[in-house]
Amino acid sequence: MAKIKLTYREIKSRQIQDIKKNISGYYVYRHLSSPLTWLFIKFDISPNAITIASLFIPLIGFFFLFIGTYLTLIAGILFFILFKILDMCDGEVARLLNKTSIEGVYYDRISHYSFTYFIGIGIGAGLFRLYGSYYFLIAGFLFAFAFILENAMQDLLLRPLLKAGNEEFYKKLLKNLKEASWSEANIFSKIAGIYPVQGIVYSDTFLPIVLLILISAGYLQSLMLKNPLADFMLAIAILTYLLLALISKSFWSAAMIYKIEKNRHISKLLQK
Repeated sequence: MAKIKLTYREIKSRQIQDIKKNISGYYVYRHLSSPLTWLFIKFDISPNAITIASLFIPLIGFFFLFIGTYLTLIAGILFFILFKILDMCDGEVARLLNKTSIEGVYYDRISHYSFTYFIGIGIGAGLFRLYGSYYFLIAGFLFAFAFILENAMQDLLLRPLLKAGNEEFYKKLLKNLKEASWSEANIFSKIAGIYPVQGIVYSDTFLPIVLLILISAGYLQSLMLKNPLADFMLAIAILTYLLLALISKSFWSAAMIYKIEKNRHISKLLQK
């Protein structure tokens, strides 16, 4: 098979559909993913190879987080940001080279579980070692559980889709389950809403960015101000953010379970 050659300009121009589908991901990571996508295509690296390699990046990030200093926490979060960039790249390469596959989707979903597990446990353990409070350890474990549960519930909705064999079924199922639309929500709900719309600051797209900002602020404070009160306030801010994200994801999961059990949307649609 002839090797496909694409210039960097061509890659940027052909990403318009990706931009429309994933606006938030574009503004955060797309400018960083495009050069890597060009390199992967240039050296003929398959999208599945990118996804499989990215499986191990959250593990590396976890080890840095676990050490529990400001610098290692920042380094660890940067590995999770690298994961999100590569998460863009594998899909871009697959679509640009027309190499999409079911296996690629499977590997991609596994990598998302790796991301949610290691960032939750890692940030909880790292902040516990940094600040010495068990509240961070508990919050990290609970956050990881809520994050994984949310991912699992979204993935398991794909099973009826596969059984029905068409995309229209899946769209109808999601429409029946959703009572609120993110695009129709007010600006506060879009950014930091708890329920029925989850704010983007609690999404896996923005989670590493928010944590990086908060922990970097703590590091700069420790270098310049060395104010115990400021250090305490930053610790409270980080803990509050984790708890709000935990509450948001817990509300979403509980509401989804309630609606599925009450209305039996999946059973009704499968019977049609």
